[in-house]
Amino acid sequence: MIMFFLCHFGMVFSEIPILDAWKRLVALKILFLVIGITPLFITPGAQLYILDGFPLPITKEGLECGFFASSRLACMIWVSMILVWTTSPQSLIETTSEPQSKFFEKNKILQEFVLLGILSFQLLPYLFVEVEEKVRNHWQENKGQTKRSRIEKVKSMVKSIAMWIVQVLSDPERQIRRLKKP
Repeated sequence: MIMFFLCHFGMVFSEIPILDAWKRLVALKILFLVIGITPLFITPGAQLYILDGFPLPITKEGLECGFFASSRLACMIWVSMILVWTTSPQSLIETTSEPQSKFFEKNKILQEFVLLGILSFQLLPYLFVEVEEKVRNHWQENKGQTKRSRIEKVKSMVKSIAMWIVQVLSDPERQIRRLKKP
């Protein structure tokens, strides 16, 4: 809860419209559903009986884990949004990689780690949106194919996302070019 407060405080302080930030979070609803619902069924623990007579394998621990995973992802996206909206990647990278930086003068590994973190947070919203579009397009393409089972559809989705990951990792300059666009 403290992190949510800090994220909202950062948005207000940075003059970022909070409603716009919530709308961008809603755009990733499929990702949040997967992240929030998956732990409900796979986390061991004490079962909850929500519907009388119809046992669902939902556990109290899974409910907590799903809530915390979703909230952490939301905070991570909001921090990334604040960083993207308020600071250009070039200025952050220049500040971190300056030779006069006293914080990193003896530890170059830490400096590289921080630079990688800055680039990751800058790219995170773009990657999430791209995955969301990829999933949506894949479901739209396979919507008319009713003969295939759901397992086959999920397998083709995972294969499609794996191919996308290989494509992204094979061309890292593509993401850097995307950051440089206005």
